[in-house]
Amino acid sequence: MAPRTFWIVCALLGMATIIVALAIFPMFPSDSASDVSGYGGVVYAFEFARVPKDLTDIFGLVDDPDRARRITMMDAGNRWDFLFMTVYGLFGVFFGIAAMRSVSKIWAWIAILAVIASVADLIETGTLLSLTEEMADGGTLFPGLHYLWIPVTIKFAALAASVMGAGLFIATRRGIVWNVLGALTVLASVLVIPGLIVPSAYGGLLGPAVGVGWIVMLAYAISVAIRRPTQLAGSPR
Repeated sequence: MAPRTFWIVCALLGMATIIVALAIFPMFPSDSASDVSGYGGVVYAFEFARVPKDLTDIFGLVDDPDRARRITMMDAGNRWDFLFMTVYGLFGVFFGIAAMRSVSKIWAWIAILAVIASVADLIETGTLLSLTEEMADGGTLFPGLHYLWIPVTIKFAALAASVMGAGLFIATRRGIVWNVLGALTVLASVLVIPGLIVPSAYGGLLGPAVGVGWIVMLAYAISVAIRRPTQLAGSPR
């Protein structure tokens, strides 16, 4: 396939990623038993739970009347997350392939990191669902908490690195607008670092760290997809 075909598919997947994200996030509970606002959202607090107390802070004690509702809502969002990880993973993969086919094979790492992020998300989501199942069954051991941090860290690190790669690619394209937007994407992706180091205070930075990049990536893919073939032939950079 011609590079433009990959950019068209990439643009469609980018739009699907944004649509699915907007549809899924309202499914997660917006309230918690204790204040977890530093994480930037209840779902982020759950992802970074490390001890049983973190779970009760989010969902409440067994006698909390809202505990079951919070668990049900979290499960609903996480089940739909399987679709989300598939769509955003393919978005990153096609961006990497399109960049590789348009310029150089060096940009293949954008696609590779997107796959790593999706696989890590798959493991993470499965772990989260096992934790809520254990809570619903009255369990108290929660072995998944011991290793949950591994797929969560890999997911966000790989997403940020993939987005950073896309930002570097866009920043090297012809045009001051893309130079600036590409640089903005790279800078935004760096926000994942404090978010991972101190999630209880800076977890709210994780969404923008990746989201800004996805929006810029989508804009670039659309700009290439709608160009005429004659324009593409004369503007490899």
